[in-house]
Amino acid sequence: MKEFSTELKVGTFAILILLILAFMTFKVGGLQWTKKAGYIIYANFNNIAGLDEKTKVKVAGVEAGVIDKIDLYNGKAKVRMRIDSNVPIYKNSRVSIKSTCLMGDKFLDINIGSPDMPALGNGDTINNVTELVDVDR
Repeated sequence: MKEFSTELKVGTFAILILLILAFMTFKVGGLQWTKKAGYIIYANFNNIAGLDEKTKVKVAGVEAGVIDKIDLYNGKAKVRMRIDSNVPIYKNSRVSIKSTCLMGDKFLDINIGSPDMPALGNGDTINNVTELVDVDR
């Protein structure tokens, strides 16, 4: 049987190392290979200082989704959230911006509302928004 050349061994080793580095980058960075399943809901804020895309959305302190996109719409920030499909959000829910620590890391907190109300579906908007208090004012 023929022996593998040195170049082939080095190339295979280099490709293996690159694959391991790519995997570790996604794992440590919290990045995902594909988008998580779930449904999309929206909320409109006057001020979302400190929120970015990929910011966590929490329900009762537990991660329940992520901010997909933030757009400017009619002078307000329109926040698009992808919520896990096993987390129901009801019509009378309330969304607010909360801080995780004194350093200013922010997340969206959703009070899911009462189960006797209809659940929000894909593309619906949360109307009860608690605005962020602007310290500069």
